[in-house]
Amino acid sequence: MKKLFIGIFVFNIILLIFGITVKMNLNNNSSKEYDLKYETWGSELSVEELNDYYLENNIAPAKYPDGANEKDGMFDENGVAEHLHNRFSDYVWSKSNNVRSVSDVYGNNPVGIMEDDDYLQKAKNLAGITYNALGCGPIAIVGQMEYLARNAKYISISSNIESEDDCSSKAYGRIALAREVLENTATIPADGDLGQFFHVDPNKGTFTFPSSVVNSCRSILENHSLSIKKERIIIDDEGNEEKTSYYDTDSLIIVNGDLIPNFSSFSMKINNLIDSIDRGMPIIWWTMSNAGRFEGHYMNIFGYEYWTGIDGDGNTETHLMFKLNCNWKHSYEYMDSDMLQAVNGGFIFFEETRNREVILPADYAYECRYDSYSQQKNVVPTLGAPILTEYLRCGYVNKYDSSNINVIGQYITLSAKKQGAGEAYLGYHFNKAIEIVYFEMGWWSSQEGIGSGTGSILLQYKDLNGNWITQINFLLDAHYILSTNINVLTKVVVQFDQPTTDYRILVLSNNPTGNKNKGRVVIGSMMAVVYDEK
Repeated sequence: MKKLFIGIFVFNIILLIFGITVKMNLNNNSSKEYDLKYETWGSELSVEELNDYYLENNIAPAKYPDGANEKDGMFDENGVAEHLHNRFSDYVWSKSNNVRSVSDVYGNNPVGIMEDDDYLQKAKNLAGITYNALGCGPIAIVGQMEYLARNAKYISISSNIESEDDCSSKAYGRIALAREVLENTATIPADGDLGQFFHVDPNKGTFTFPSSVVNSCRSILENHSLSIKKERIIIDDEGNEEKTSYYDTDSLIIVNGDLIPNFSSFSMKINNLIDSIDRGMPIIWWTMSNAGRFEGHYMNIFGYEYWTGIDGDGNTETHLMFKLNCNWKHSYEYMDSDMLQAVNGGFIFFEETRNREVILPADYAYECRYDSYSQQKNVVPTLGAPILTEYLRCGYVNKYDSSNINVIGQYITLSAKKQGAGEAYLGYHFNKAIEIVYFEMGWWSSQEGIGSGTGSILLQYKDLNGNWITQINFLLDAHYILSTNINVLTKVVVQFDQPTTDYRILVLSNNPTGNKNKGRVVIGSMMAVVYDEK
């Protein structure tokens, strides 16, 4: 039996979706080790020890919960006041002004997800999953990853994630991300052979152990160069060597979670949840038994509200409620914070380590043309402070359909191959030093006509003496194969040889001829990571 469960945790990490090439060109110098903010439980246990613990304690937090009543502590907004009055009948309750959610940091909250959403079912089919229910563990991960991509603007996860309202089977960004989650998350289908071996009710979905959820989240973030696991050798006083893993600030997001139930104090649980929400990061919460409708489930906690009660004598009391997606409907629900005093379960936290600037193509607001003279413009990015840009033969260019009438897309594009041109660039000047950049780049089409013998595509940065230094020559570096599909650009991740406030993308064409704007290089979304002084 033990070997069967150990096998569940042996899971191959898939290649990046769509086969996009990503290279993390990090220096060998170790960054500052990151001190985790939140206490979690069970991380020191081996896979075998965890399996034994799960079996002995009947941990299977992926059962679809049954029923609902007020004792469960779960309500929509209209039911909170009544719930609190039932608990504390001497008071009349109303929402106070002390209300917070992750939307206060990143503009929107994570979306609730339903298993029968068309895009999720499409992803299930593409992932080759044949068992009945996906289970709430993978679905909670999908919600978390969609939030990181759509709202927190981690563009390397996905830069084309559709809106929360598009649940169709043509929501290709959501489909691709959900598929990646499903292919990375080790689950035990209740209606599969292993589930039948343990006599599991086939209507109960899947088992997804907390360790599988943590490992899946880490793997997905590693796939997209956002989390970098490092190893070191520790030698004790007796000379024994032990290999341990750690994360430093080369990772932009670090996942840390409870692999066994959290035995922290009630106040510490509350403080950890509030701190994560205040920082803009939802939390995945998993439960065991004795949790009413929350029982055996994974959910995404993303907000909190303090409610105020006033009695007949004018005395006041406050009570804390959390907002969460239970992911059996699109809207959120409330959870009484007192549930955390009685429920066996744990939390999975996502900690951001670095400050970022995120620039989306629409942020530039450039003219729809290629001007043959250098210009400067302040750009207000989607995330971060204003940036001064300098550009030549760079525009926000329309792409038309086959009729050459209807616009089907707009892109930031550099065009160097036209008679009298030969050069195009897009440069950035930041107020703070930048260390790492993530961006998307590719050809407008397969007919652009610049090769390593006829031109160059360079990523350059300005050194301390004001000289432009070439970091990458894309046409000579075999690690970078630029996409010719304008809809699926190549993802690039680079750490500069030294922090810089100025970098640029430069396109050169030797002795260009012709009267058409060719040699076009498309620049997609960009994320610049602010230098962390260690």
